[in-house]
Amino acid sequence: MPRAPRTSCDRCHAQKLKCAKQHGSRICSRCMKAGATCNFSPSGRVVAVPQIPVVAAIDAIPVHTPQHYSQEPVALQDMEMQFDWPSITLDTPWEPLPELTPELTHGPDSAASSSDQTEPPEDLRTSIVRRLSNLAAEFDKVYSSASTEELRHVPNDEFIREIATKWGKEHNQQKVLEQLFASTQELIGIYPEAMDQMFRKREKKDCQDPGCIHHEPLPEKFADALDLGVDDGMALEDVDQFLFDHLHLCHSRLNDVLGSLLLRLKMCNIIAVRNPVLEESDFDVPSLTVGNVVVSAHSATSMQAVLLVHLAASLVAGAQKLKAKTALSTQQVKTGKARLLELRCDVLVEESEARLKLLKIARDHMSELRFDP
Repeated sequence: MPRAPRTSCDRCHAQKLKCAKQHGSRICSRCMKAGATCNFSPSGRVVAVPQIPVVAAIDAIPVHTPQHYSQEPVALQDMEMQFDWPSITLDTPWEPLPELTPELTHGPDSAASSSDQTEPPEDLRTSIVRRLSNLAAEFDKVYSSASTEELRHVPNDEFIREIATKWGKEHNQQKVLEQLFASTQELIGIYPEAMDQMFRKREKKDCQDPGCIHHEPLPEKFADALDLGVDDGMALEDVDQFLFDHLHLCHSRLNDVLGSLLLRLKMCNIIAVRNPVLEESDFDVPSLTVGNVVVSAHSATSMQAVLLVHLAASLVAGAQKLKAKTALSTQQVKTGKARLLELRCDVLVEESEARLKLLKIARDHMSELRFDP
């Protein structure tokens, strides 16, 4: 007795889907859309044929070539089962085969066109912020490397000269000094650019539309709370505070580095004074590269002092200009934020001038000790 056909066609049965048969038609809607033959095989198990690939997943339907069909058993060919339909899943709608994605259509040309779409170049302000952020990290690294705690606390009966020489080698003194001079020169170069952007006049667009939404009144319950800090003078429109913070951070951290170097100089003077024969110590003073100039080890000590004084003087001039421009921009704004910016400028100038004064004294003192060739 022949077996009754399945309620689902072979194609839907293979994908374990409910066959969506149309009323009055022997072809289900899925086979009609795919353009495939809609067959209903007898129910029950079908004897497995070794050459028939196993369907592993709903969307993993193997595609057979004509040569493959020619080698399959006659029984399978009589079933007229076609497995060349496109992959169909429950999550994505069916699309005809000719409609390919742009990547498949263009191939290598699509990669070339995507490479032509480069990101727009960053504006000057963004570039300055990025450079100042990198400089702040560099100065902080130099400050960590220039710590003098190990050298400050040494027993008086130990060989201080040997300890100092070893300390300079272990802490890579040459790299620290080159990084310090290079970063300081870069900060001096950024100073005028940053201040130009910081105090640049920004055009205000006055809205002339009486029906604009910003004229709409707020509910009385929220009007006072939501208007706070918007039009009460809290915002310093003439000062880019974000740029100010970055520039102030770099200069302040550099002052910390110079203070650490002055403490190191103090310990070196103690070692020199304790030397029975007053002469230039044979410490590991590295040859220094500043820009395109390579300073020899013989003159590195005096040259470092001269360069530090010159750089510190340039930074003092920059801090004084920053203070003057900040005072000019905040003179009409009587808020705590404006006073805070002015106070930070005052502290920065005082600290920078104090560092410069000590560096000049150290330079002159080294000359008196006949350390200057």
